[in-house]
Amino acid sequence: MKPHCCIKRIRLILWLLLLYPTFSDAQSTHIDSIHISGNKKTRDRLILQELAVQQGDSINEQNLKTLLSESTDKLMLSGLFNFVDIRYENTSHSNVNIWVDVIERWYLWIYPIFEIGDLNFDTYFLNREYHRLNYGVSMEHHNFLGINALLKAKLRLGYREQYSLYMSMASLNCFHNTGLWAGIDFFRMKETVAGTLDYRPIYVNSDNYLFHHLNVQAGISQRLNYNWVLKGKVGYHYYNHNIDFSDHPEKEFGFPEIAVKLEYDTRNNRFFATRGSHAMLDLSKHGLGIQFGNISTLNHSIADASFNTYLQFDKQWFAAIESRALYQHSNTGDIHFWLYKSIGYDNYLRGCDNLIINSAAWIYSKNTMRLLVFNKQRKNLNITGLQQFDLIYASVYLSAFADLAYAKQHGFIAGCGAGIDISTYYDRVLSIYYAYNNLSEKFNIFVQFRTPIIKQY
Repeated sequence: MKPHCCIKRIRLILWLLLLYPTFSDAQSTHIDSIHISGNKKTRDRLILQELAVQQGDSINEQNLKTLLSESTDKLMLSGLFNFVDIRYENTSHSNVNIWVDVIERWYLWIYPIFEIGDLNFDTYFLNREYHRLNYGVSMEHHNFLGINALLKAKLRLGYREQYSLYMSMASLNCFHNTGLWAGIDFFRMKETVAGTLDYRPIYVNSDNYLFHHLNVQAGISQRLNYNWVLKGKVGYHYYNHNIDFSDHPEKEFGFPEIAVKLEYDTRNNRFFATRGSHAMLDLSKHGLGIQFGNISTLNHSIADASFNTYLQFDKQWFAAIESRALYQHSNTGDIHFWLYKSIGYDNYLRGCDNLIINSAAWIYSKNTMRLLVFNKQRKNLNITGLQQFDLIYASVYLSAFADLAYAKQHGFIAGCGAGIDISTYYDRVLSIYYAYNNLSEKFNIFVQFRTPIIKQY
């Protein structure tokens, strides 16, 4: 190759490199305006702060669709809407207008409570203890004043009595990235779980109330950026019981609590995600060396971490990997039975739904493959005349799973099986599956009906 040809090519490459920023700017899209519709209650600012783009931004056109998809997921995560549609229209070669159309949920709920007080459906019918039912009434006012505030009161009687008051504001007027919450719960029972035998709960009962628990908490959240949130809480817990059981030598104890949590969230749904990730680190301290009167206290530390990722391979195939690790330590003796963060209850392994594994340290991974067999993204029932109820969606998945855990003093725990998941609007999920676990070494049919539980922390 002749020298002058090389020089010409080098000059051409240098010229293109110098012009690259100009080409890049020419391909960028300027957002002229953002129009919001459908929000009869929700204030515009709450919707705007959930968007990954803002008016006046200049964004590479290739990234615009991705950012709008992330914005849709973030608005759905707020729990304020049943449907969110975001589109854009070109006003010129490099300018666009964005349209955000939402269909709000029904925000004021006064509904009766009628629920099973056992671990789940199958244990309730297997135990045949049909008195373990909760009933009562609950009032929830979501999106109060259109600012994503929540007011909640609950009166629950029956097996596990509960009296609750709760309020929260996800975003303050003066500090849009700051939220506050506070609540009080009082529980009392005439029958309660006092221990375990072969991983199954041992119940004690009485004609009188033998277990009381008071919980008072308040907290603050600070949004660090689009996907990261830092939370903190303080609280006080009080326990009083009348149980003659070796695991419960102290009849009365109470302790303050302080905790801090860091969360990362890019999921498309908080309760049944099919894409995105969620990570969490929660550090809490019980006791703090503070004692009130003659009430016994404790010195207890907890480190809790999780990472969940949800993958979509194509229109029908999905995968989920949900992992969590926990470590508890007490400086004042053994961890009290009621203070264990067990594998069980909310942290159950599938196939071990009716078991309780108490351990001071454990780790698990729940692994799922799902096949979408039915998907109705939007259907108008034309029954009530209200979009909040008439416009519904439903998805049905076939699933296969393998869950694995390791718990200190218990070793490896495994559950595997297959089933069906039905997800519908207002975040209701029904799961029915046939599963095996290595502790009982049996196959069983399990039923889990999950409704959204309001957790600000």
